[in-house]
Amino acid sequence: MNRSGDAIALRDTAAYKDFYRSQLHDMSTMSGPLKVAAMTSSMSMGAAGAAAAHPTAGSVVSEDTVLLELLIPVYLKLEDREEVCRELGVFVQTGRGGVNGLSRKVCVRLTDPADPFFLFELELLEDDYGSFKQRLELLVDFSGFPRYLVSMLNGIVNGITPYAVCFVVDNRDTLRGTLRVLERTEFRTVEHISLLLLRQGDAGQKRYLAERFQHFERAYMREVEEHRSDSAAATANIESLKSEVAAFQEKCDTLREQLREEVAKSEKNQLASVSQLRGEHASEVLQLRNSLESELRRITCKAEEVQAQLMEDVRTKDRGLQEANQRVALLESSVAKLQSQLRVAGDKCDAQAKELEELRSSNHELRDFRSNATRSISDNELNCVKLQERLRGLVLTLKSRDEEAQSLRDQYQKQDSYIHILTSQNDQLTEQNKKNEVSLKKAHHIISTQLRHIKGARER
Repeated sequence: MNRSGDAIALRDTAAYKDFYRSQLHDMSTMSGPLKVAAMTSSMSMGAAGAAAAHPTAGSVVSEDTVLLELLIPVYLKLEDREEVCRELGVFVQTGRGGVNGLSRKVCVRLTDPADPFFLFELELLEDDYGSFKQRLELLVDFSGFPRYLVSMLNGIVNGITPYAVCFVVDNRDTLRGTLRVLERTEFRTVEHISLLLLRQGDAGQKRYLAERFQHFERAYMREVEEHRSDSAAATANIESLKSEVAAFQEKCDTLREQLREEVAKSEKNQLASVSQLRGEHASEVLQLRNSLESELRRITCKAEEVQAQLMEDVRTKDRGLQEANQRVALLESSVAKLQSQLRVAGDKCDAQAKELEELRSSNHELRDFRSNATRSISDNELNCVKLQERLRGLVLTLKSRDEEAQSLRDQYQKQDSYIHILTSQNDQLTEQNKKNEVSLKKAHHIISTQLRHIKGARER
């Protein structure tokens, strides 16, 4: 992973790439033996760089293996600053180290892409892992520790495990920082692991930048070799394609010549066939014209004869139609009369049928009534007597009620006359009251004037 935080290494690598590009550009502009000599010199320089980058056969081969290199969100608290969440680079690597360079080690590195001087490392040797394991209460051996650490950090980045990474640098000791993996729940905060990282000085930063530079240099050399192999393969492909294009061009020329010959032959054949078809068509057209003219004459004669016959038939049929129309008018009038008579007869038949049905039903009813009449005559007579008595009583009650109603009407009339009398008396009383009020006003006026005279006399 190319990391933006390693500014110096990237700058040196870019300069190295520009140098090689300039060399390649210069070689591309050369020709002949100069180009061959330049390519041999560049290949010797690349081999020398590769020899400098890789150890010799007599030296100890390093087994550095990068297990993890990614950006992870970390809750960062530096000295007296407030806690912020930033993306920091985490690098986990296994290899060989120690005094003799043979013991296994695990290197955990923490960097900041925005700050090139932010570098904290933990180098854990296999000899020191016993006390480290006892202090952190771990259950895995030295070979399983980096694997579990990498899986935990990958789970945090991918969102599989709900853990949080926190890095704290205390103000009392700014050379050390604590990297912790926490699980924050509603009940409490659980700390899964706590690693003590040391701040690297100039030597550590130079070593780190040198490692990154070697990494980028190796990557660049690999890219250059791949580019050279790709360019060689591309040139070979271009040459093969050029030869194939030339062969195809020759085939295309031969095919074009064959096509021209075939087109000329086909045009000649088409012209000959067209002229032959034109002669045959002209002869056929003449024959058809002659036959059609004879047929047209014969058909016109037949049509004139048929037209004359049809005109005579039309005249006879017109006469027959006039006679038929007269007969139809007479028949329609007779049919209308007969229809009216038929309607009257039908109405009479319907009425007679209804009467017949009514007579039949009445006959059945009379038969039933005759059978039941003998039984109910005596009852009817008794009921008639009772009904007559009831009618007499009802007549008497009606008469009495009529008399009462007449008396009530008389009373109502008397009351109306009495009300009229009362209203007239009331009107008289109101007029008398008005007169009395007028006389009272006059009396009051007289009394007031007399009282005034009396008061005046008393005052005098």
